[in-house]
Amino acid sequence: MRSRRMVGNVAVLAVAAGVSLAAGELVLRTFVSLPPRRVEPEVRYTPHAVRRFTLLPNQKAYSYGAAVTIDQRGFRTNGGTAGRYGCPVVFALGDSFTFGLGVADEETWPARLERRLKDRIGGGTSVVNGGTISYGVFQELDLLRGPVWPSRRALWCTRSTGTIS
Repeated sequence: MRSRRMVGNVAVLAVAAGVSLAAGELVLRTFVSLPPRRVEPEVRYTPHAVRRFTLLPNQKAYSYGAAVTIDQRGFRTNGGTAGRYGCPVVFALGDSFTFGLGVADEETWPARLERRLKDRIGGGTSVVNGGTISYGVFQELDLLRGPVWPSRRALWCTRSTGTIS
């Protein structure tokens, strides 16, 4: 008798757990959206001796479904054409927050800064998006010291806290 009762309790517990899991699944599918699907090709990298990796130049790819264009120097463009390097340039240095992970070229904060500068002071200033996904401070400093950025002037966005210095 006791074993029958225990089997009955286990059966009730199993049914209750199944119903609870099914209800939880239904609630999650109704109210929680899935992460964005990955679109190929994703942003590609090339090995680097000091920084371990750097963006592969001259590529059109995707970052969580958003179109990404990398110019001939290995920097993300701000939409449209690649940044001009012959005029006054602001170099936006940072990690995935600066790169604009998951947003289109023209939606990154360096692209928005470039549009604001053009609206306020004319078209003579360019903003180069030097952000690279997963870069840390030492990788960013090495990028700033390298031959690809000779002017040594930069706007540095530290981490995703929104602090700009």
